[in-house]
Amino acid sequence: MTDRAAKKPPRIPDIWGTSSAAFYAELEGEAIAVQLITGECLTGLLSGVDRYDLFVEQREGVEVLIAKGAIVSVQRAPAKE
Repeated sequence: MTDRAAKKPPRIPDIWGTSSAAFYAELEGEAIAVQLITGECLTGLLSGVDRYDLFVEQREGVEVLIAKGAIVSVQRAPAKE
């Protein structure tokens, strides 16, 4: 018997996406910066999230739908001084 057979396989999460859902829930209503795969960065208030999209309300009052597949990263927008 090898060490490999004795090791347990890695645990697969019971529910995929729970950590990202908690992250988005924490940011809802806050100013965020979204980096897109095109290199463009959009900022605004996170107004909603669903399985495939983010909804961001920009300063001009325009709500933008951003497909999650087009996103590289999401972070809190830097505080303006």
